[in-house]
Amino acid sequence: MLNFVIARYFFLKQRLLLKLIDLQTYFCLMKKFIYIVFIFYFTLTLAGQPVKYGFLGVTNYNKSHYNIKTQLRSIKQGLNGIMYFGTNKGLLSYDGTEWDMIELPRYNSVRSLDMDATGTVYIGSQGDFGYLKSSHSGKHGFVSLIPLLAASDLNFRDVWKTTAHTEGIFFQTQNKVYLYKSDSIRTYSFPNRLSFDFIFDSHYYLYSAENEKLYRFNKNKFDTIALPNSIKNYKIYGVVPFKSDELILFTELHGPVIYSLNSVPKQKDSRILSPKLAQFFNRYPCTSGSVLPDGNIVLGTNGSGILIINANGEIVENLNENSGLLSDKIDNILTDGEGQIWALTEKGISHIEYNSPFRYLRGVKSPVGSLNAMLSPINKNFNKSLYIGTSNGLYTLSTYNINKPATLQTIEDFELKRFQLNTSVNKFLEFKNTVFVATDQGLYTICNNKLQKAGGYFTAKIQNIQLYKGKYLLANDKNFIYVFNIFKSGIGYNVSFKKKFISTHDQFANFAIDTLNRIITAVPGVGISTYRLSNDMQNILKIKLYTKQNGSSASNFPTKPVMNRNSLYCLSIDGILKYDYRTDKFVMDTTLNKAAYGLAYNELVTDANKDYWLIDEKQNRVWHLANSNKQLKNEQLFVNRLRNEYVNFLYTDNCCNVYIGTENGIVIYNANFPKQTIPDFPVLIREAYTYSNNDTAKVLIGKSQFTDYTFTNPIKIQHTENALKFKVSAPSYIGEDVNKYSYFLEGFDVRWSEFTTIPTKEYTYLPSGKYTFKVVAMNAFGIKSKVNSFAFEITPPIWLTVPAFIFYIILLVITVYALIKANAYRLEMESKKLKKKVLERTLELQNQQNLLIATNEELLAKQEEITSQTERLALQNKELEQLQIAVTETDNGILILSSKGEIEWVNDSFSQTFEFMLSSGSTSVPAYLSTGFNKVLETGSSVSFETLNTDNEKLWKQTTLSPIFSETAEIEHIVAIESDITKLKNAEAQISRQNDDITAGIRYAQTIQSALLPPLQNFTKWFDNFIIYLPKDIVSGDFYRHTRIENDTEFGLHLIIVADCTGHGVPGAFMSMIGIQMLNEIISEHNIVSPAEILAELDYRIINSLHQKTNSNRDGMDVAIISIEKIGEQYRILFSNAKRPLFYKNTSDDDVKIIQATRRSIGGDFFVSTTPFVNYELLLEPNSFIYMLTDGYSDSPTDERKRLGKRKLHEMLNEIHVFPFSVQEEIIADAILTSKSGEEQRDDITFLALKLR
Repeated sequence: MLNFVIARYFFLKQRLLLKLIDLQTYFCLMKKFIYIVFIFYFTLTLAGQPVKYGFLGVTNYNKSHYNIKTQLRSIKQGLNGIMYFGTNKGLLSYDGTEWDMIELPRYNSVRSLDMDATGTVYIGSQGDFGYLKSSHSGKHGFVSLIPLLAASDLNFRDVWKTTAHTEGIFFQTQNKVYLYKSDSIRTYSFPNRLSFDFIFDSHYYLYSAENEKLYRFNKNKFDTIALPNSIKNYKIYGVVPFKSDELILFTELHGPVIYSLNSVPKQKDSRILSPKLAQFFNRYPCTSGSVLPDGNIVLGTNGSGILIINANGEIVENLNENSGLLSDKIDNILTDGEGQIWALTEKGISHIEYNSPFRYLRGVKSPVGSLNAMLSPINKNFNKSLYIGTSNGLYTLSTYNINKPATLQTIEDFELKRFQLNTSVNKFLEFKNTVFVATDQGLYTICNNKLQKAGGYFTAKIQNIQLYKGKYLLANDKNFIYVFNIFKSGIGYNVSFKKKFISTHDQFANFAIDTLNRIITAVPGVGISTYRLSNDMQNILKIKLYTKQNGSSASNFPTKPVMNRNSLYCLSIDGILKYDYRTDKFVMDTTLNKAAYGLAYNELVTDANKDYWLIDEKQNRVWHLANSNKQLKNEQLFVNRLRNEYVNFLYTDNCCNVYIGTENGIVIYNANFPKQTIPDFPVLIREAYTYSNNDTAKVLIGKSQFTDYTFTNPIKIQHTENALKFKVSAPSYIGEDVNKYSYFLEGFDVRWSEFTTIPTKEYTYLPSGKYTFKVVAMNAFGIKSKVNSFAFEITPPIWLTVPAFIFYIILLVITVYALIKANAYRLEMESKKLKKKVLERTLELQNQQNLLIATNEELLAKQEEITSQTERLALQNKELEQLQIAVTETDNGILILSSKGEIEWVNDSFSQTFEFMLSSGSTSVPAYLSTGFNKVLETGSSVSFETLNTDNEKLWKQTTLSPIFSETAEIEHIVAIESDITKLKNAEAQISRQNDDITAGIRYAQTIQSALLPPLQNFTKWFDNFIIYLPKDIVSGDFYRHTRIENDTEFGLHLIIVADCTGHGVPGAFMSMIGIQMLNEIISEHNIVSPAEILAELDYRIINSLHQKTNSNRDGMDVAIISIEKIGEQYRILFSNAKRPLFYKNTSDDDVKIIQATRRSIGGDFFVSTTPFVNYELLLEPNSFIYMLTDGYSDSPTDERKRLGKRKLHEMLNEIHVFPFSVQEEIIADAILTSKSGEEQRDDITFLALKLR
């Protein structure tokens, strides 16, 4: 700032020298410079924090607002910003738009309430406690928790405190606390009357004033905390959590006391906050309190309103009935999410604007008349007084104490006082320790807070006063401009009249004096004029007229010149003009006009932050242009609070206060108020209704149903209910009556609606489709909420649905197709009629031609028939010749007989073979053919038979008799063909003998294989069992084995093996012999009894003995092994397998369980199998079942010719395990026989079942 002043000085010095200004003017400029520097440093010395004139804003609500006469007891703000008040009629809620009363059963009084993290409202009332539950329609239902209490815990009357905590919900009565958590209640009883509870350091505390005991809840119990001697007998009656480790205790003896609950022993754990307040709180006890966002503490009292104190016990504010509260008796206090204060009084609810940059001088404290002038002198002799000039007189705001106890003499309270001056006060001017006052009765001075007449008997109606050259006072009325000398008078200053000049056209109605001591005036329609007084102050000289025509001004309609921080401005209808000293022109200030939207303004001031404040001429609204990083920004964040008030005056002091004169009084704005302290707020969709054609309403969203701000799940609405109404609210409670809303229906609206204060929105006759209703709110500060939305879908009528349109398309296609077919049919019928006529016309001509053609065709047909018969006879002759050759040359004998049995023809082979028959001269059918001949005649089909001739040597003949039919299907001839089959019969006999020898060998092998299988007695001795062993052939590829190994128990260790070798019959039998032999060696010789180890060793031996690593042999076997060992009353089972599962059913189980087969076989797949063999351990009880089997059973076909499979086998075992063992065997055997009926057995079958005894 100092550099700026120095630079300005040298610039002016150079300019004055260039214009050859006289030396006297130069010395005056030097004096001006010294005066500016002095004023600058003097201002820096006095400027500080804003002085808090006026009162906090208070909005009161009483029964006329919430339409019920009731007593208010408790208060809480919901997660969505809605305010809840406990009353003796129920639960009262307020969302910034509407009040709503929720009545409890039996109209119980709500003594206390709180909310948990989910937003559920818990209520303590008379003889009951519980929570509210909302239905979809918004109807509240009170859910009582009394049914969860035992009969012995019902002896209470009132629930005085309800507290939500992480441990649950605490309900405090006179001497009991009920903890509700997880749908159960735990009761804690105390020997003395409980006074209050609080939450501190994440713990729940209780205090009993009767025995001065403090209880802390910890791990489902209350621990007693002994109070230190330093605070004993203080008579504590309330507490407010203060800092992270400190409480404020309210005591009868010492007033507020700071107590450190977690203090280290031997350190000072308490201190009296303010000894001066002790007597005050003894007279007006504290009823409630809360910590404010800035760290101050708000306290409600019984009889003295509200006190706001800081951490040092100093009173910051005192609010009472005089400052706007409904009552001085405060029952409860709450700080809401916006940092504002809610107070419950005996007469209603008071809302205090604490977290706000505004203070007010309104109502009984407001000046009377229109506001004309204001001044906050920087001279310390004025004791931070504020002077207010109105059309009815002069007022001052100064520190003043009224009706306060002696103990509260430190409290500063500002009261509006009026001087004995009953005239209009128009302007103030501060000169050193004196304030000059321009009034309709002349000039006055204020010095030492005393008002005196100035200028002798001078009584003109002074409109404006300005300091000229540091020692003269210029004043004007409607007709003249006056010059006064300023002189020292006593401890202050006075003026004496010197000269007056005639003022025409009101050109001096608004004038200013710039840094060059020029008098600047503005005359609308003319221009801006500049004047200077002569050195002897006897003449006024016009220097220059700045107009648009001569290019020296950007407007011909100036309204008011303004000197602001050494810059000269001129307000005009066209915008804001600024004087450019370099070009000597008034130009449009582009920076200011851009930020101010180029409007016309009638006032311009700047505050201590160099922000601009203006009043627009048309709407008389205040505008704030914030100076941020040397750029101006139109900052309407806070001044929007006044957007509905008529503003007629602006003034700024050196303490960052902006004084705004409105039709309702003075609003004082703190320009240094941090903007980030105004938090965001939600907008709520409170209700949504649909209306059908008969005006029947259907609720979509009911009041207080939701805690979220956004709803995204679409709700479907019938097309007959396509008229909707939405009710919204914005829980921002500073000037909530001017909260505005903008609406947008996505899918219907083109753009967002203009902001309106109407909190409802209706849509009628919406077409079917998907919509999203969106709303955004703007509060009194111009802050916008986040967008809230509600999605819904109006379903189309059935005739406009997709299936209906598909039906329409199909119907259209059918109709078009029917029309096409009908037209085609019509054309076809017409064509047929035309053809019929043509045929009828040509038929007569064709009849004669047809007769000729028919005769000719008949002759041609006879000729063709004769030709065909000739060709057929030739072909038959050729075939007979070929047949004769074949019959004659064949080795088979051929005999042709007539149907009467007469021999018609024989070939040579038959003659040679049966010469003995022909030599006898017989011509009839031979005797050995007679039976077959007669059968052919009877059946009409061929007959074959064999005969043995033993006359000379054995001769086998096969004879076939075949009939030959005539054209009338009668037998004309029978052909007998004789074949010699002697060699074939001899070969068959030889093959039969060889088969008998092989079968005998296999039967012997079966005897050997059966001998290797363990006898049933081995099983029966230790287990109930049955074995189904069904080889596909004589010998089998399946085998089973049982070995008992002695150990230190009588039962021993039993190894039971069921194996299925590759193939069946003889190949499978050979593999089974190899497997049995190797298992004997592994178990008996090498003493390997672990099933997994047995399988691993067997796999190794099979691969090596069959050289499978060096040849293509892939034979192997699938094996299941269990070891059974008795341990006490249980059986320990170890099971391992190679591609074979195990089914078992424990006595304690309901179903048969299965251990699935591994994917590895014994031998064969050694290149692929890497899965190790493992043991599965089971502990089974007596009477448990074990089932082992090969895949022959599961591969058996079902009635549908499909494999039986493990799943169906498992299902069957689950069904039959309840039957006796013998019945189970029959069922399984029947199932195998049933699957084999009509089908060949596919594989060897082995099924082994054990029952543990």
